[in-house]
Amino acid sequence: MSTAVPDTLQRYVRTDQMPDARIFVAPSAEARFLCRRFGSLVAPAPGAETRWSRAVAMLVVAPFTQFTIFSFDLQAFLYEVFHQRLPAKAAHLLLMPAVNFFVLAALAQVWFGAHPTTHATVLAGPNLAGVYAMLLAVWYLVLAVHTRMIAWGLIMVAIVAGLYVAANVYYGHLFALDPQQRSFFTPTPTPVNPWLGALACAALIALSHAAERELPPRVTGSDRWLSLREFLGGRLPLRRRVLRLLMVAVQPVSGMLNEFVASPRLMPYGVLMRMLHLGYQPAVGALLRHHVMLAEASGNPALDYVGIGGGTRLNTAEMAPAGQAVP
Repeated sequence: MSTAVPDTLQRYVRTDQMPDARIFVAPSAEARFLCRRFGSLVAPAPGAETRWSRAVAMLVVAPFTQFTIFSFDLQAFLYEVFHQRLPAKAAHLLLMPAVNFFVLAALAQVWFGAHPTTHATVLAGPNLAGVYAMLLAVWYLVLAVHTRMIAWGLIMVAIVAGLYVAANVYYGHLFALDPQQRSFFTPTPTPVNPWLGALACAALIALSHAAERELPPRVTGSDRWLSLREFLGGRLPLRRRVLRLLMVAVQPVSGMLNEFVASPRLMPYGVLMRMLHLGYQPAVGALLRHHVMLAEASGNPALDYVGIGGGTRLNTAEMAPAGQAVP
């Protein structure tokens, strides 16, 4: 496979921010939309950052994955970049379905009709969990059709169906019988509260990133990936060292919330990576591995696009809708 990058692609990244930045795949329609409508927040020009854009960068880290759901190339690329070691790979594969299971169990409390008054085995109730499960199934099927990987979509629909049934059974046997003791965030006794279960699983997923070799750009306040030793080491003024320690300390909390929100979006990719590893869609797997290998070899994989460049921003001036000339 060629490693050359067409000049027509390079215009999409701010090489003035980082001259060695390289992009391998054109930004998706969703990325273009974000740049056009919210560019000052997600892709500000160097020197044009605001308090809000810096907050988004630090808390969200990679907004072009958090705020896109059909950008397959970027989602798959960053899934592999962020999960290099076994703890992160295993935690995301096993615990993201668990997060979605607990969310489904929590939503099973909202019935479209009379709520049950006694514990019973319910496999499929007329409740909000069914709506959420249907939305997930449609999302995954549309993504599968878009990427021409129908088997992936069908497997995900089966997984969602299994999680939905299990969540109904869980709630049906554990909800608080006294309506006065039930609320949206406490539908069951505390030890089996599904919201707490979802957050606990998200926290474990976030902690699994501790085994990774480096901290990503923006978390470190720079445009490059840094090891924890590099980030906290060196001759730093006391104030800056304390600030960096606080930045590391807050990561488990922000990471837990990010993983909670990301679980519906990333759950299919953990399954797909195992499928690719087993030989499914070999061309897709080979191209993905090629892009990840090049990015990792550079030491600075991009966050906002498939390529090299760490925290380098996309060039909002080049983000006219597909087929429309850039002024």
